[in-house]
Amino acid sequence: MVGNVDLVSQRRNSTFVNLDSDSLNDLNDFFALLCSDDSYVPPSDVVIAADVEIPQIFERQVWNILAKLKRTATGPDDIPYWFWADHAELLTPVITHIWNLSLATHSWPTSWKRANINPLPKVEVLKENSHYRGINITPVIARAFEKVVYHTHGKHAVEGNLSRQTQFAYIDKGVIVQTPCYLFNIIFANF
Repeated sequence: MVGNVDLVSQRRNSTFVNLDSDSLNDLNDFFALLCSDDSYVPPSDVVIAADVEIPQIFERQVWNILAKLKRTATGPDDIPYWFWADHAELLTPVITHIWNLSLATHSWPTSWKRANINPLPKVEVLKENSHYRGINITPVIARAFEKVVYHTHGKHAVEGNLSRQTQFAYIDKGVIVQTPCYLFNIIFANF
């Protein structure tokens, strides 16, 4: 660490929280409780017919996403964004294979499921665990994979008719115009 800048991630430590071991364990238990649900029932696996075409990601897409990675937080693997960007040409064939294998097997590497939960203060004087906001930081490569899959295979479904019925925040003038119209339709439909 030089001049309050982490040399690996090239980011400033602007909100550094310094806690003792007992406080960290207590905060960890607090976040674990928030992120767990005793009544959770995992969804059943979807049966995919053998004739369904498995989506593919192409090397050009992988190279584009890796080469254009912007400065971002480093996940639990401690591999910074600039490593992926600087070595995109060398890593593209390997990452393409891993991503396509992940799509074909409907799973992804366990290491990509790990995350650092960084406690950020919500208030000036920190007295309780609820005064912290947990920020979940996954590996850079996992976030890049999610982005490619979303833009290649999921964006049309999310931004299409399925979400436009009730989601207005990302539509131009959507909150101002469409939300009241939607609410009026619901109200008057029940009369």
